[in-house]
Amino acid sequence: MCEVRDISTILRGLGLCPTEAEIQEIIVQVEHPRIPGSVHLRHFLPVAVQIIREHKFEPAGPERLLEAFRTLDVLGKGFLTREQITTYMTQDGEPFSQDEVDEMLELAIDPLSHTVPYEYYINKLLIEETTDI
Repeated sequence: MCEVRDISTILRGLGLCPTEAEIQEIIVQVEHPRIPGSVHLRHFLPVAVQIIREHKFEPAGPERLLEAFRTLDVLGKGFLTREQITTYMTQDGEPFSQDEVDEMLELAIDPLSHTVPYEYYINKLLIEETTDI
């Protein structure tokens, strides 16, 4: 048994990127009917296996990330500022917590320019991903 609040941690630990709304849909499917707030492994595993088999919630690839950054970089400078990233991540779309933003910026910010040179950042993500395997 685990708590429903752990579902997002488990899924993201598997390398998946569901939205909060998608997590809530999964919780509705797997929450224990007699013990609210709990999930039994036998209810969760089939759902998790199906999600993985169907390649649901997989992270965006480098091309899509680059396209997204270029869309945000309206002046075409090749970088975004710390302030821009923070605004985009906390105020637009599905907001991130300040801890999540800080964690991302720790890797993304160039220590010399104090900006996020996004092509370099995407490459760093890809290198970390391959070394984690």
